[in-house]
Amino acid sequence: MNADRLKRHESLTVIVGYVSCSVLVALACESLFLFAIPVLALPLALLAKRLGLEPNAISEGILTLVGILIGIVVGLLENNGTSGLACFLLTTLSLKALAPRIDRDRSSAVVMIVSLAAVSASEGVSPVFAILLPLTLCCAGWALHVRTRRFLGATDRLGDLARATWRLSGDPPPAATPNRVWAGRPTPRRAFSWLGVLLAVGALSIVVFMVTPRLPGRWLGQRGGSGRARLTGFSGEVDLDTIGRLRQNQAVAFRVEVPRSPLPDASPFWRGAALDEYRAGRWQLSPWLRQNKRHLADLGTGGFNDTLLIAERTPPLRYIFHVEPIGTQAIFAPGVVQRVRFRGARPQHLVKNMFGVVNTRQAYPVAMTYELEVWRKKPWGPLRPSTLVNHVKRLCLQLPPELDRARLEAYARKVLGPIDPSEHPARAAAALEQHLSTQFEYTLEGSPGGIRPLETFLYERKRGHCELFASAHIVLLRSVGVPARLVTGFRGGEYNDLSQSYTVRQSMAHAWVEVSTSYGWTTYDPTPPEGRGHSAALGQFGAALDWLALRWYAGVIAFDGRDQRSLLEQAAAWVDEASAIALLLLGLSGFGILWLLGCALWQWWKGRTPPATPLAPPPRALVELLALLAAHGVARERPETLRELAERAEAVAPSPGLNGQVLTWVEGYNAHRFGEGPLPPSDALLQALRASAQERRSSPT
Repeated sequence: MNADRLKRHESLTVIVGYVSCSVLVALACESLFLFAIPVLALPLALLAKRLGLEPNAISEGILTLVGILIGIVVGLLENNGTSGLACFLLTTLSLKALAPRIDRDRSSAVVMIVSLAAVSASEGVSPVFAILLPLTLCCAGWALHVRTRRFLGATDRLGDLARATWRLSGDPPPAATPNRVWAGRPTPRRAFSWLGVLLAVGALSIVVFMVTPRLPGRWLGQRGGSGRARLTGFSGEVDLDTIGRLRQNQAVAFRVEVPRSPLPDASPFWRGAALDEYRAGRWQLSPWLRQNKRHLADLGTGGFNDTLLIAERTPPLRYIFHVEPIGTQAIFAPGVVQRVRFRGARPQHLVKNMFGVVNTRQAYPVAMTYELEVWRKKPWGPLRPSTLVNHVKRLCLQLPPELDRARLEAYARKVLGPIDPSEHPARAAAALEQHLSTQFEYTLEGSPGGIRPLETFLYERKRGHCELFASAHIVLLRSVGVPARLVTGFRGGEYNDLSQSYTVRQSMAHAWVEVSTSYGWTTYDPTPPEGRGHSAALGQFGAALDWLALRWYAGVIAFDGRDQRSLLEQAAAWVDEASAIALLLLGLSGFGILWLLGCALWQWWKGRTPPATPLAPPPRALVELLALLAAHGVARERPETLRELAERAEAVAPSPGLNGQVLTWVEGYNAHRFGEGPLPPSDALLQALRASAQERRSSPT
């Protein structure tokens, strides 16, 4: 492979690595602006090449300034400095990879590709990284390999030129001899070598990943919100259109590994927030509830524990949540939270309010994995003392002044009929739930607006989305003296029997109602069935893909120090209990991997410096010519070429009858040596030189 072809090969590899790295960075930052950079840069680079425009220092400086300005604009638009910095770096990488001004720019591009890929891998959570990251690193490594071959070839050619000035004959070795193992056409030997290296590197990578100490994740609590947040329904305030907008988004919000026993619910509630105060079309926590929170006990590696809960006879159920970076403070839960253990990133504090909702102190803008221990049948607190319980109920009876309480109460009494809400709050809540879910229509259209959107919904429009149904249910119950509050979160999910888990999408965001009854705070959902969160079983192919994504989160993204210790303890226990056959199989497997690695290294060592091509022996005519010229006193000096020797021989004129025949023969021999003609006849020239040499020996000195 000549130098030009190697250079094209290197450029193509760098471009593929650049595209793969750009997608990695855009996925990690979740920015559409970053996806646009390679989409625009590639056509512009092709256009400039077709027009014959060569990059120079001035154009590179101007484009760098443009990259800085674009980065600042992107950072301001997305309210995220990371996206702005990534935009500038990708712009610089585009210049180095697509329009290198000097040859060294390709090396700079490779270094930037590796650096950006490493940073993206630390920020990204998508399983796509399992494909793009190896592709990017392989492109970078192969570009360096080709670049090494290209420069070693140039060095070899210089050496060949120096040696060609004094060698008698023979073609020099090829300019860049390919490695016998890693280059050339595919052969079983090369495939075996590559397979051995891949297996060994893969096994070594797994071992390093398992035993490398994990950094503590306590920094998370110091960070604020993120411009990457894709959910706004759990920030402590919910307007009457928030969840309606979320239900149009099909992105994954989180995945939940559920216990195998008992069987999972058909449409579970994933509780995220509970709110009590309604004012001007917006729900929020009242000031007293915002201030009265308590910290869960931090047990270090044991997680956060609620020490005020009284344990039941049966053990709590365990759920594992893998939450996308959706920018919320909520710790989603299907029941009363007893303990929270984090894997990987970990906040500094967890707080629980009087409604039993657990939150972080700051919105977490990164992927989070946590394990919950919950009580499904324990009522939502507080349970004691009675003064605190009564105060919470009073907060859940308030109605804003803009609502017509008398009209609401008359409407509720008409629906309830003979049911006394003070004596039978559960029956009253069920009757109003049945009325709203059957007599009203579900739609994703926005709220009616105006100063009294709930009254417009109840008396005139009679259609809306889940926030309107839940809000109407609450105000009707409060108007007849039944405490009620709004709960937001998600309902349902795509159930995967293969992994025993739910995939919950943002379109499954939901609002429902909790009512204070004689059984505690009881859940009601007044939304019509078509507007409630639903569960669906995945097909075999979808279940397999979802299982792979879940294993990626659980095994890679969420793998932390506690998992390392558990894995090592399990390995130690297995070794203690393993039989001699199992240990023998383990030893043979390890030996096989080492053997493959050793074979691959040996093949590489032998192939890295192939033996030099043997030179063809010089023709007899040339050997005799040099000997006859030496006999005439024209011996060849070491740094002298054959043409220079012939010119000197003609100047000395060993035989007057030669008339330039030596120079003519040497020119013909050089043409033959480099493949431009046959070997010239030499009989007449050699006969003349022999005769001249005989005369010199016979003549008296």
